[in-house]
Amino acid sequence: MSALDPAQLAAPGQLALRPANLLLVGFSGAGKSSVGRAVARELGLPFVDLDEAIVQRSGRSIPELFRQEGEAAFRRWEMETLAEVLARGGQVIALGGGAWTQPQARQLLGPADVAVWLDLPFGQAWQRIAGHPGRPLVEGLGEAGLARLYEERRPAYALADHRIAVDQRSVEAIARELAAWWSRRPQAVVRPDPHGPGYGVHLRPTLLDEAGECLVEAGLEGPALVVSQAPLRAYQSRLDQALAATGWTIRWHWMGDGEAAKEPAAVAAIWEAALEAGLDRRGTVIAFGGGVVGDTAGFGAATFLRGVRWVAMPTTLLAQVDAAVGGKVGVNLPQGKNLVGAFHHPSLVLADPALLPTLPRRELAAGMAEVVKTLLLAGPEPVGELEEQVEGGLSAWEPFIATAIRLKAATVSRDPREAGLRAILNLGHTVGHALEQVTGYGRYLHGEAVAIGLVTALLLSERVMGLDPQWTRRVVRLLRRLDLPVDAPELHDLSLRPALLQALGRDKKARRGQARFVLLEAPGAPRVGVEVAPPLLAEALDRQAQLGA
Repeated sequence: MSALDPAQLAAPGQLALRPANLLLVGFSGAGKSSVGRAVARELGLPFVDLDEAIVQRSGRSIPELFRQEGEAAFRRWEMETLAEVLARGGQVIALGGGAWTQPQARQLLGPADVAVWLDLPFGQAWQRIAGHPGRPLVEGLGEAGLARLYEERRPAYALADHRIAVDQRSVEAIARELAAWWSRRPQAVVRPDPHGPGYGVHLRPTLLDEAGECLVEAGLEGPALVVSQAPLRAYQSRLDQALAATGWTIRWHWMGDGEAAKEPAAVAAIWEAALEAGLDRRGTVIAFGGGVVGDTAGFGAATFLRGVRWVAMPTTLLAQVDAAVGGKVGVNLPQGKNLVGAFHHPSLVLADPALLPTLPRRELAAGMAEVVKTLLLAGPEPVGELEEQVEGGLSAWEPFIATAIRLKAATVSRDPREAGLRAILNLGHTVGHALEQVTGYGRYLHGEAVAIGLVTALLLSERVMGLDPQWTRRVVRLLRRLDLPVDAPELHDLSLRPALLQALGRDKKARRGQARFVLLEAPGAPRVGVEVAPPLLAEALDRQAQLGA
């Protein structure tokens, strides 16, 4: 059993729930402080100048810190102060010219925080800062040295989530542009590599019709291959128009429906379609559909030409809160689910909630199973809040959907390859995946299987981890109010028990054929890699049968 660091474990939930910060980055003289104050007024948010916060915290000026302790010590002051400021949330923060170049700064950001690069040519920057000899870098490097430093820092500035060119416009005009962008910013940002770019997860209506503009803004290029399924043909012309309006050359590829279509042969068909579409290493695969489409098209993108870029456009609630975020792509084998795959993060996620109201109630409920699971990982308060709003339907669920997306983004950013922390997201999936396999991927939607597996995990948590039984009862009631199953007859069919145990032994988390579970000590306190002996599992399944009766 792995007992993850409680401080590390609490971080995703805290980050998922705090308000977003807007950070302004760029070279000295770009106007971060003046633009920051102006945009803070536009947005009605507090403004923080990080250098001023360092002075207040240390009791010394920036030049004094440099002279007395050196740049390395100053950077420590900078990161410690930034962590304190970010934790408050809901602010506009102007960073010093070198702060954003530190990978630690990017690791401190929460999933809702966004950074904007104010890009000013060096010649103009020098004109602005040359008259301020008190700046340590101006005194120490001079114009030639600062020009070299400018070029060294530009690649780091380019890792910001958005870029605004600083030109001859007024501070107020730039602030208005920035405020307008803030209204369409990503709901969350996944940063799987502090040395590389993150990618935005956008969640708002109208994204289907804005897709072309979003792809261009993200720096993506064509040609594009759109992978989808037949039930989504009704949206083909709208997406065609949105992409064509920004000059994209596109080709559509239609794959089969259902979980059974997520197979190696489907990936080979995507490779052939990509060749016919003329995709090169700069081309883009667009996965327009649910989790099956995203997993399969993403794996096709990961393996075509050793990896091309791809965009997730999830059209189901389950895909929007889970499959589209995180970069885990792959297909099933007859022996188990997701046994062949890769980590290949999308360049962009466009989740349009306007596509969801047309979904059957069953599919919406299946998506909410993943939301319930995620809220249990965040802590007791979010679960209680959903209990109060659960009857309100999709509009009332939107804040919880957004929280689930942010928590997954935070977890993935801290553990992009599932080496530790990210395993908590498998809560409920161990039995859920096995149930899907023994029923041929046809009887239960993925979210329904997760709901059933979540109940198994909670019953095991009572027995093994000491979870308060009230939480099992509350979650069972919540799942039922969402019209989700809490048990499955296949779990109790003794003729299927060997196949079920075999599937559990082949689970990705298993070791030497022994199933390992994610369990809860309490909401917000998961434990990963918990080995459960067959008699304890049988006991939990017997209790689950009583709940389902």
